[in-house]
Amino acid sequence: PEARATLLKEAADLGVPVGSLDASGVVVGLQFPAGAEISETTVEGVESRWIRCAITDRDDPWDRLSIRLDGVGLFVGVPPSSVSGGELALGEAVEPDLLLRNDVPLPTTGTDDEPVHPLGEAPRTLDTFYVASDDAFSKRGETVQLEFTDLASVGTSTVDLSWEYFDGEGWRTLDSSVAKPAGATSLSGNGPGVSSSLSFEIPSDLAPTTVAGHEGHWIRARLVDGFYGQPTYEQTATTDYSVPVSTRTTRWEYTTSDIEPPQFTELRVRYTQRAAEPADHLLTENNRAFGADRAATGSFSPFAALDAVTDGQSLFLGFDRPLADGPIQLFVSLPDVEYDPSFHPRVRWEATAEEGWRPLPTRDETESLTWSGILGITFAQPTTPRSLFGEERTWVRGRVTRTPFGHESALDPAAGAENGTA
Repeated sequence: PEARATLLKEAADLGVPVGSLDASGVVVGLQFPAGAEISETTVEGVESRWIRCAITDRDDPWDRLSIRLDGVGLFVGVPPSSVSGGELALGEAVEPDLLLRNDVPLPTTGTDDEPVHPLGEAPRTLDTFYVASDDAFSKRGETVQLEFTDLASVGTSTVDLSWEYFDGEGWRTLDSSVAKPAGATSLSGNGPGVSSSLSFEIPSDLAPTTVAGHEGHWIRARLVDGFYGQPTYEQTATTDYSVPVSTRTTRWEYTTSDIEPPQFTELRVRYTQRAAEPADHLLTENNRAFGADRAATGSFSPFAALDAVTDGQSLFLGFDRPLADGPIQLFVSLPDVEYDPSFHPRVRWEATAEEGWRPLPTRDETESLTWSGILGITFAQPTTPRSLFGEERTWVRGRVTRTPFGHESALDPAAGAENGTA
């Protein structure tokens, strides 16, 4: 719980959308640029699409070592409008980026007195309603809902409205196999105070395009046949038959009172949330070495310390072949630093063995790496190669067993200013 709380707080501080799913897990939201795709690459011999999480705070990474995962699932959701108190609101409906009637911009919200008319107040054949949403319409394979508020109920028995998307070459009809309410598909809804929606699956080949000078991910509804009513002409003045025919006048007025155009007061876009799917592969890389694929295993720790680090400060020397006999002489050149007379780091030298580390007899003229000198190491038994830091090598380490370097008691206070530490 403590590590989980730390993760939530730090992610929120960094502006990363993170929040609680339930008592046992967290969700981390990653928002990609619209239309961006994760390219395939090979990691540890496995070709796939990868996302990685790395510890960047080198000063105090220890609290991350207690994090354990039972697994990782992935799903797509609408980005939250805000992150507050560590809570992530997934599945929120969002405003479309832009609405157009033919090439005329439309508001995304209207009022009862001034509703939005997606096809105009007197729709005609080939009038077109465009909807742009880079975030929603770039999620290929996801199901998206268009939610209309106060979508008027209109006569649509003769209307043929074609919902289409751009595939990079031309406009194509959206998959008719996806459930689409007949009314909303014809831009006819349930009237005031009620929401109406239609849903469709984002095609895998939907591509961005430019409509009326606006580039984005678009879908459109095109009136290809039929009508929402016809304009009429009403006689507004009675003909005076008592006058000669040549001077008789009859007045007619053009009226659209019989037209019931589609109209709504708000349009929002929502994802239909799918259940999380388990990751195909889960790899950990610690100390430059990869662990086994954890996708099919149980609980594991994504971050692990080097075993030597938990035993104290260490210096590692890697060799490309086994070491035996000796002594092997190493000259160690160190900067001139005056240490406190009471400072004794006591460096113990060890080599990789079949199990763990084997102590090495040494003749140390460096006084535990406190000044330059010769280090003579004897190998009573041949060393055993081991993979550390992603390198298969014969490793020798010098491990501090007493006061660590950098401790406040290490430097001579009288020489601190001269050493550049005051």
